[in-house]
Amino acid sequence: MVADGGLPTAAGRPDVPEAVVAPPPISLQLLDHQRQEKLAELLLCSGKTADALACADKALLAAPASAALLHLRGRCLLSAGNIPGAFASFMSVLAADPAHLPALLELASLYKARGLLQEARDVLERAVKAAPADERAGEGLATVLTDLGTAAKVSGRLDEAVQLYHAALRGVVASEAGRDRWREALQYYSRAIEVAPCYAQAHCNMGVIYKEEGRLEDAVAAYERALKAAPFYDLVRSNLAIALTDLGTLRKAQGDTAGGIALYDRALALSPRHADALYNLGVALAEPGPWNNAGVIYRERNELERASECYLAALNIRPNFPQSLNNLSVIYTSQGRAGEATALLQAATQACPSYAEAWNNLGVLQRDIGAVADAIASYERAASLAPEQPNAGPLRVGYVSPDLFTHSVSYFCEAPLTGHDREAVAAYVYDSTPRRDAKSERLRREAEAAGVMWRCVEGLGDDALAQLVRDDGIGVLVELTGHTAHNRLGMMARRPAPVQATWIGYPNSTGLAAIDYRLTDAICDPEDTKQTFVEELVRLPRCFLCYTPALDAPPVAPLPALNNGFITFGSFNALAKVSDDVLGLWARLLAAVPGSRLVLKNKPFACPQARALWMARMAALGVEAWRVDLLPLAPGNCEHLAQYALMDVSLDPFPYAGTTTTVESLFMGVPCISMVGGCHAHNVGASLLHTVGLADDWVVADTEAYLARAVAAAADLPRLAALRAGLRERLLSSPLCDAPSFVRSLEGVYRQLFARWLQETGSSSGGLNQVGVAGAVQLSSSPGAAEDGTAVSVSEEQQLPVEDESLEILEWPLVCRQVACFCRTPMAAERALAGLQLGSSQGESEALLQQTEEAQLADLPLAGILDLRPAINAAASGMVLNAKQLEGVAATLEAALRLRDVACQRGPEARFPLLARLADGICADEASTVAALRACIRGGNVTDEADPALAATRAARSSNLAALRSMVGAMARDMAARGAADSREPLLVRGRFCVAVRSNRRSELPKGSVKLGASSSGATAYIEPAPAVDLNNREIELAAREEEAEAAVMARLSAMLAGRAPQLASLVASVAELDIAAARGRHAQWMGSVKPQFVSRFEVEGPPPLCVQGAVHPLLLEPTLDPLPQPPSAEDQPFAANFQAVPSFWGAPGGSRGRSSEARRPRPLDLRVPAGISVVAITGPNTGGKTVTLKVAGLMALMAKAGLFLPIDAPGQDAAAPPVPRLHWFDAVLADIGDAQSLQQSLSTFSGHVRRLRRVLGAAGPLSLVLLDEVGSGTDPGEGAALARAVLDALAGRAGLTLATTHHAELKGAAVQDTRYANASMGFDTASLAPTYTLAWGEAGASNALDIAAALGFDAAVVGDARRLAASEEAARAEAAADMERVAASVERQLAELRDRLQRRREARAARESRLAELRSRERDLAAVRANVQRGPALVEQVVARRVLEVQLSLAGFRRGELEPAVLAQRLEDLEAQLPPRLRPGQQGPGGAGADIGLVPVASQLKAGDSVMVPKKGQLGYGTVHKVVGDMVVVATLMGRVKVAADEVVLTDDAAAAAREAAERRQQGQLAGEGNSAQGRRDSAYADLMLRVDEALSALQTN
Repeated sequence: MVADGGLPTAAGRPDVPEAVVAPPPISLQLLDHQRQEKLAELLLCSGKTADALACADKALLAAPASAALLHLRGRCLLSAGNIPGAFASFMSVLAADPAHLPALLELASLYKARGLLQEARDVLERAVKAAPADERAGEGLATVLTDLGTAAKVSGRLDEAVQLYHAALRGVVASEAGRDRWREALQYYSRAIEVAPCYAQAHCNMGVIYKEEGRLEDAVAAYERALKAAPFYDLVRSNLAIALTDLGTLRKAQGDTAGGIALYDRALALSPRHADALYNLGVALAEPGPWNNAGVIYRERNELERASECYLAALNIRPNFPQSLNNLSVIYTSQGRAGEATALLQAATQACPSYAEAWNNLGVLQRDIGAVADAIASYERAASLAPEQPNAGPLRVGYVSPDLFTHSVSYFCEAPLTGHDREAVAAYVYDSTPRRDAKSERLRREAEAAGVMWRCVEGLGDDALAQLVRDDGIGVLVELTGHTAHNRLGMMARRPAPVQATWIGYPNSTGLAAIDYRLTDAICDPEDTKQTFVEELVRLPRCFLCYTPALDAPPVAPLPALNNGFITFGSFNALAKVSDDVLGLWARLLAAVPGSRLVLKNKPFACPQARALWMARMAALGVEAWRVDLLPLAPGNCEHLAQYALMDVSLDPFPYAGTTTTVESLFMGVPCISMVGGCHAHNVGASLLHTVGLADDWVVADTEAYLARAVAAAADLPRLAALRAGLRERLLSSPLCDAPSFVRSLEGVYRQLFARWLQETGSSSGGLNQVGVAGAVQLSSSPGAAEDGTAVSVSEEQQLPVEDESLEILEWPLVCRQVACFCRTPMAAERALAGLQLGSSQGESEALLQQTEEAQLADLPLAGILDLRPAINAAASGMVLNAKQLEGVAATLEAALRLRDVACQRGPEARFPLLARLADGICADEASTVAALRACIRGGNVTDEADPALAATRAARSSNLAALRSMVGAMARDMAARGAADSREPLLVRGRFCVAVRSNRRSELPKGSVKLGASSSGATAYIEPAPAVDLNNREIELAAREEEAEAAVMARLSAMLAGRAPQLASLVASVAELDIAAARGRHAQWMGSVKPQFVSRFEVEGPPPLCVQGAVHPLLLEPTLDPLPQPPSAEDQPFAANFQAVPSFWGAPGGSRGRSSEARRPRPLDLRVPAGISVVAITGPNTGGKTVTLKVAGLMALMAKAGLFLPIDAPGQDAAAPPVPRLHWFDAVLADIGDAQSLQQSLSTFSGHVRRLRRVLGAAGPLSLVLLDEVGSGTDPGEGAALARAVLDALAGRAGLTLATTHHAELKGAAVQDTRYANASMGFDTASLAPTYTLAWGEAGASNALDIAAALGFDAAVVGDARRLAASEEAARAEAAADMERVAASVERQLAELRDRLQRRREARAARESRLAELRSRERDLAAVRANVQRGPALVEQVVARRVLEVQLSLAGFRRGELEPAVLAQRLEDLEAQLPPRLRPGQQGPGGAGADIGLVPVASQLKAGDSVMVPKKGQLGYGTVHKVVGDMVVVATLMGRVKVAADEVVLTDDAAAAAREAAERRQQGQLAGEGNSAQGRRDSAYADLMLRVDEALSALQTN
């Protein structure tokens, strides 16, 4: 039901979709169709299309022939997307009214939209005829005619096109018809542009005419206007590129080459593949260098075809460019195009006769094609040109830096660059500064005036720069950057100099084994530092820095506190150093000093959002806003220094102290408070202040002392002012600014380090050993230095270039690249490509192997991890990350935590202990970081939960926007309904919602409406309705507030990440380590490798030093396996692109070995060196098998050392349980292999061979593996064999294991003469002339030269003669061998006889030695007895004296009645029992007890009734003899009768008599010797004791 003709009620509202709306009931026909029509218009304007259509249909029931209703119904259908229905309705309108203008316009629009231009033209012509004054019809017809003309022009119908354009604009592009009509066309184009200034096609066509007329500048201007009107118009971009290219050519022809190049660059920016621009740019540059360098890059990436194109492009520019000729020859050689490569190398040597590398490569190719004489000549030429080691004349020192402009590093490196000692040091600077300034030019000018060789190398790649350093003969290379922007650590990793160091630019280790030393001082890095470094620390005598002040510094300003009335603290350090702890301490300081202020300065403070964030941080700490000043960077250095006049005291952050800011502060008179800590970065401020003499007052130990020092300084302004007035002079007169002294000390260190290298490598020292060292150098107490600072041997990996060269010879970098291809993150791939970590000890290598095994089992989840380093650096530098970047950080942290969870399984389930150790750098606290990020960022946007104010702003904006859209939309639909607008929806122009109305109908909008713009034709105006102005203003205001709130949230999160930069950097490093471990595991799976096992040191009866059964060369195996993916790169996940690029590099090889065919697989080698062998001589034909054996052995040792499993293919073995490779751990693998498998070898002539052998001998140690190919070759065979034998003998006693290939017969026989040698013969198939890759151990192989010659078609007669000569020589050798056998047998017999005689003598000697030992033992026993006898009497005297005293006291007590008789008897018995046995009567000591006291045993003299004593019964042993039975005596004692042996009884009367007699002799002085001896005193004491005991016993018996 419908009430009062209004909207349908709920029961009757048509909610069903339009397609199934039922016809209205007949009763509806009775409704007023006019009211239904108005209602339909309102509903259509409100966007309620279905309701509007229902109302229109109801109205049509009452007036089915109404053109207005039919048109309204068509509009409803068109709005609903029902194009056929709308088309039918419009046709029905025209059937009812052929001149119905709105229907004609709608129908023309439908035709045009479907590409029916002619039909649209017909309809529009009818519309123009029906309404000649209507602009819509005229503009529509002109547009359709233009489109028809364009179609005709494209089809080549120019005349027809011109007619059509004339019909539209009276000749829009008559230019296509010919020169004679260009003027006319330009007039029409100008008129068109007057009507529509943004008409891009008109501007473009004018540009075409201008170009054809030669008016290139006008053409460029026209195209630029067209491009401004239509930025994505490809035709305009292409035309503008062509015009810029032509204009650039014109400028170059006029002599303005720079201007021409700039125009070419603009053209390439618009159209990067524009061939003419590329060509002309190369011609303008007139140098092939860029093309050549691009080729080097492509070659390094193994993109040989692209590299070839670049080299050829360079040669097109300069056909005799030697570098490109040489580089292209390398590619052709690798492709098997030896002839073309030879021609290129010959051209290179002709173009540059001093090009040593080209001569060497030419020699290699000539040798391969059999031109031996020519090859020798080329090698000798290369040898004469190759640079020697830098070991004579002034020491060449190189400095590498990208910071030689107004940068912190430049203030500390200026002294050695401009003040070096020319007589002792030749200085070279490798300047890779990306943007130079006036200071760059001044530094270069002054350095060159001081004799420095300055090279600008920012355009050179790492390989090219390393080669330049080698060519310059640098002895000590110092990098000044560390891991900061634009560093050249990749070049340093290639070790171009024998001694390499890092200095100034980075407060931590570089982590590169190729960098030997780190220059520091004893305060920054004390002896007990806990910070770890790969480099060896070299502590300079004083501060490790020398400051050169800026020349434009302003004078020191007076103390500002004197004028201000308050003190100002300040810091100009990077905000990343100002942690929450630092800021909290500074807030406490402001609270402790009332009225004080804080001034901070840094780049981000130019941003209002950053300032607001920091003010919020200070407010949260209770600091009022008026007390804090946040300054942006000053425009120049002078202005920067002048701003120190704002502060009274400088505050150093911690734990990352300032360096340049601290010295600048002191230079400007502002003292600085700094704190000591536990790492280099923490202690730099302390070192600087100590050097200036301010350590006592301004260096503190903790935060409380920091606070107290600052408060004290604020309280004593006069003292602070006095210090400020003289601080600059104090700094300038201190060692910190004493450049001459510092440079002498620093260069003395360089000479000492280089002399150390010379001594340890055995290199010739030239004049350097005589050079004194200025200043004492303190080396770190690491294993590489003695405690007193004396240089001792350091790690081979750090000091010996020959080892790095050996890695290149063995093609180890290609193996590292294989592993890099299995990395999942760019960080890990970079590390792997730079060189896999080689274990520095057996334990470290075993840990790496265990990591690999655990990674295989763990299946580490590495997906979703992005390279956070750019994000960390950006946040740490004060940049604000956007929402997508923050979300990328959160996703990576989540992935890293998942990785940590897998690696760190805790409890009894922990299976991966070494992976857990690697994952220690992934802090579990990052979960809170993720939570903070996720709470604020979702879907790449800031969430409402991030900030309540942001949520309120968004809610207000949403409400305002809804009201704005509703209002403007209603007006747009109303205007469209009235035919005043084409669009029924609101438009957004210049950020404001408006209505697109016809220009002649704009007055129909409310008064006060604003015109925002117009269409290109001017027919449509974009009007902002007056009622929408306030809402649009509100929308812009709220949008700005929302953006500001979002920026504050993102700034807060960025600052949080900056505060966690060290932890995040540690996380990235841990992820990279885990990724590399996983990559090693995937590499093992890809190759089907087996985990090796390290065995003990070499012993005669121990395990073999090398036992790898079925070893396969990993590079030869690669082509038979699944293709390798490209290593991941940071470009796959660009930070600048908000981490939006999804990595597509990974296409992991399958788990199978993916062998393509057995025939292509390399043959495995059995490497089994017997135990106790030091040298293996490998012999056999010169067909490559022996060299492959050396390389396989070297790679097996390196792979095991790096934690890689070894590729094994052992036929006949169980595939599920292959043999376990066992080998010794080698600390160095040294190789001298000069073959055609690498064109980048050093010299291969005899001189080069000897030079490398010398270096190998100097580097070899007891744990080294040495690989020598054709040792002693290239010279006279006799002398060569002698040299080879001498070298191998030296290595047998010096190196751990040496494998050497040879053809020298003398070396084949060494195994017979020396048990340290062993022979191994490489098998050879004479049918195929190829090695079988099987080693026969214990055999010396033949060269098979004659078989090879015969098989290759050599002259049969010559071969026959050679065989006869060889046979006769063999017979002579056999006869000589027989003679040798006879001599040997005779010698053996003589040796046997000598052995027998020697054995007998040894047995006799052994018997004598046994007897002598026995006698010596007896002698020792007698000496002990003698000592006891001599010591005994004195002891007895003491004991007896104590016992006599005890008897006297006891007897006295008894007599006084104090002791009972039983008690006295027991005490006497106890006293007697305590006497030592040898002191009791009858006991035997040495010589017998009787002998000691003058009594003798009475075994045969006893008779019944004799008074005797049984000593062993003590005091109760006195009694009389009852009877004697043989040797036994029955004695009646106080205890009863006892039966004892006769020799256990003594006569008491005799004892008493002997004692009295001894006493009388002593009284009479008749004892001559013995009576005066200790023995006599003991006898007397004993007798006295016995008498007293007798008295006591008598007293007992009497009572």
